[in-house]
Amino acid sequence: MGVNTERRFNGAVAVPADQVENTTFAVSGMTCTSCEDHVRHGVSSLNGVIDVTADYATGKVAVRFDRNKLGAEEIRQAIDETGYKLENNEYER
Repeated sequence: MGVNTERRFNGAVAVPADQVENTTFAVSGMTCTSCEDHVRHGVSSLNGVIDVTADYATGKVAVRFDRNKLGAEEIRQAIDETGYKLENNEYER
């Protein structure tokens, strides 16, 4: 019988550190905190997202995610679907 090694915090499964990726996207068009909330909600609905922060003042959206479940391209598409655009279609790891 195998041993369950999943660690849980507030009901969520902990993701092993070697599976976690942090990526920051430069996003244009956010002008207020409601814009930040809209982008956060759109990205956080993706399976594999651990955390999202959006800052309209800097035009940055930082995403921490499980790279075994999700990739930067899916996050980019989710941002596009919220009506905001990546500047030069670029992101930073």
